[in-house]
Amino acid sequence: MYTMGGGNVEEQYYGAAAKVQKRYYTDQFSLHQSRLNEISVEAKEGKKSNDITRRDNDGCCDQDFDKKWSRREKSDLYMTTLNFKVIEKLGKGGFGVVYLARWYHNKRLLNLPPNGDLCALKVANKQQLIKKKAQTFVIRERDLLHCCNHPNLTKLLTSFKDEVNIYMVLEFIAGGDFFMYIRARDRIAEDHARFYVQQVILGFEYLHCCNILYRDLKPENIMLTGRGYIKLIDFGFAKQVLTKTATMCGTPQFMSPEIILQENYDRCIDWWALGILNYEMMAGESPFHGDSDEELFEAILKNPIRFKSTIFSNVAADFIKGLLTRNPKRRLGCTHEGMDAVKYHPWFKRGYSFEQILQQNKTAVYVPSTLKDYRNVPLKLIEVTKAQQLTNEDEFVDF
Repeated sequence: MYTMGGGNVEEQYYGAAAKVQKRYYTDQFSLHQSRLNEISVEAKEGKKSNDITRRDNDGCCDQDFDKKWSRREKSDLYMTTLNFKVIEKLGKGGFGVVYLARWYHNKRLLNLPPNGDLCALKVANKQQLIKKKAQTFVIRERDLLHCCNHPNLTKLLTSFKDEVNIYMVLEFIAGGDFFMYIRARDRIAEDHARFYVQQVILGFEYLHCCNILYRDLKPENIMLTGRGYIKLIDFGFAKQVLTKTATMCGTPQFMSPEIILQENYDRCIDWWALGILNYEMMAGESPFHGDSDEELFEAILKNPIRFKSTIFSNVAADFIKGLLTRNPKRRLGCTHEGMDAVKYHPWFKRGYSFEQILQQNKTAVYVPSTLKDYRNVPLKLIEVTKAQQLTNEDEFVDF
């Protein structure tokens, strides 16, 4: 679902989290001393560590990422709304709208839209961004998307700005909303869930190798391509983190224990969120419930996770349990084995290999059968409402 952020961009849940007793976490999930000794020995021998500053796999991050990140080019100075004609509105939020549009681009541009001249045009109002103190996050999102290049991540084609708005031109992902796809089904079959989980893993592998935390995995932030593969969208909460961070943000149902407890965290929060997503796809519901944020957080911190044998195979349950380990130091993907513990889990012995998924040379488990034809639809120009007050352009100098 293409959406724009609303409310405070760093959604705060401190009030509820403060009432949760920290002892639920520290008493129940302390590391065994022998395991600590084992990791210490491995560290001395030069084996893998789970320090986020180390990239687990040399070369898994795009070679151009560091170069692009160091430059962080600014928006196109010659692009305007006259280069676009709107077909329909895809989403709306507190900061602006996302349109499906036709891009009448200049021939000099090399980064052409992959769907012909169709694109998703994300428009955010400068005054609203300043009011919500969200300008930094939008600029960071643009910078990250500009530098990233992976088949399971949405592509930023270009960006520009005017006196009123900032604009991001994104690829149009034609297969539809993954959230609606899973809502239309009671549950996702295990083989199908595995197919989608593998793609999220590959996206996370790339991001984590680039020291980027995604921080907002949920079905609403996933889109299906026309071929039935998936892409992560909406990098509003994504952030490059070299050590650890402590900002409390994201969607409550997908928050890990360390976020709830306001502790410093790293890439391990993304693996927890994947465990929640995996469970939801297969069970048709979240593993944790609560009538309020406080009750939900209590459940996340201490309630047992139940796996029905009629839904989850033993190996699938084992994989999800590994991701939903409350102590991040013991969580799957966060130990000294790193990414290997995730990709070589026995659950992935069946189905397509990760290489086949990455190359996308196999038929998807579901291929959208009816893609809308946009060839003969009415078009209209983008209406830009004049700013009611002058914008401090210094706030957007880096966009």
